[in-house]
Amino acid sequence: MHPVLTQIPSPWGFLDIYSFGSCLGGGVLCSWVLFRRQSERQGLLKPEEQGLFFLLLFIAGAIGAALCTAALSALESVPHAIMQKASVIATFIMVGLCLLWQARSKSVSSLRLADMLVPCLAILYSWMEFGLYLDGSGYGTLLGDNSYSTLVALGTYPVSADSHLATPPLIVVDQMDAGLIAQSATSSLPVHPVQLYELGLGLCITAYSSWRAKPALLDGHLLGEAMLLFAIGQAILASLHDLSPLAMGSLVSTWFGLAFVFWAYTRSGSARTFDSKAIEP
Repeated sequence: MHPVLTQIPSPWGFLDIYSFGSCLGGGVLCSWVLFRRQSERQGLLKPEEQGLFFLLLFIAGAIGAALCTAALSALESVPHAIMQKASVIATFIMVGLCLLWQARSKSVSSLRLADMLVPCLAILYSWMEFGLYLDGSGYGTLLGDNSYSTLVALGTYPVSADSHLATPPLIVVDQMDAGLIAQSATSSLPVHPVQLYELGLGLCITAYSSWRAKPALLDGHLLGEAMLLFAIGQAILASLHDLSPLAMGSLVSTWFGLAFVFWAYTRSGSARTFDSKAIEP
């Protein structure tokens, strides 16, 4: 539960190993393993095409997140949690655009490719939420006095006494700035660990989409189902996020809007007709 997991000594001083970056790397590796497995199972991409395809998707997602973060950083009033959620949306949009471009260039069904990527993106999202939990950002509202002891333990962030790892989690800094805890406090007030709730949501979608990803069903239905599940999960967790109702309502509405568009498109006759022509015999 620290922004910096550890530090490695080097000739240039200590090199920080950040929690979020480490989890992001773990998520990319797990996504790659799932991507290879799904690709071989569905036979949509040749083995020699898989590496470049995955790399291009990763670059597109990274560009989307970076551009969104840079744009929102210029607005000083935007909460950090909003920036994180908006970056996820921008990442998915850029990955989708890159996928459409790649599918067109390879004459492969874009919807079938999107279905194949659902478990990969879900497991990556789970790792990112775990990274946010360790980082101390993206936290939820304060826990009540009668909360379970396990939740209190998971939602309380300590301040590291290690001089090398003294960077306090964002939640501690925010609570100090808000006057909720003293500057000399050794831990934060307990909050809902919504990052872990989101992690559970991502793992559920990963398991469901991996189970549902059968060649006969890969026509975009899985993408629509996964986005609806994600939007419903976001709506359920909305009240536990430490954001204004207006901000959280806007994010949930965005997810439901995207989910409905994909769900409606993948079930339209024109979508099935278009993709049936793109699928190689």
